[in-house]
Amino acid sequence: MLEPEITICVADPNPRVRELLRREFSSLGCTVILARTSQEVVEACLSSSPPDLVVVDPELSCADSDPILTRISMFMPKLPVVLHAFPGEALNHPAAHKAAAILEKGESTNRLKDVVFRILNERDVVTRTNKWKRKDITAE
Repeated sequence: MLEPEITICVADPNPRVRELLRREFSSLGCTVILARTSQEVVEACLSSSPPDLVVVDPELSCADSDPILTRISMFMPKLPVVLHAFPGEALNHPAAHKAAAILEKGESTNRLKDVVFRILNERDVVTRTNKWKRKDITAE
């Protein structure tokens, strides 16, 4: 039987940001789903292998008027979401209170990985999958 993996959905309109975060989380052994639109995030959440956590830019384009966090919470209310935004954007977002964490773009990717690890550990995902040791995240 295969050992379960941690799956993270990275949702950002900027392909460079998506690729950077894909590399960072993949280097820790995570499966990474990339999404460039809110619809792709919803599709990932409804798939047969949904993510354990979503890292999302709150300004991700929406085909409708519902903010991305509202859409995620409709389909997977317990799915932790980390807002990854430019300074000032995330705190003013109407659905920011639904986020498990808010981090500014430009902060160290080590900080982002540490926050993701903490959230997944609190939700027993890290223990369940026996993945990620704290030294793997902070060693860089």
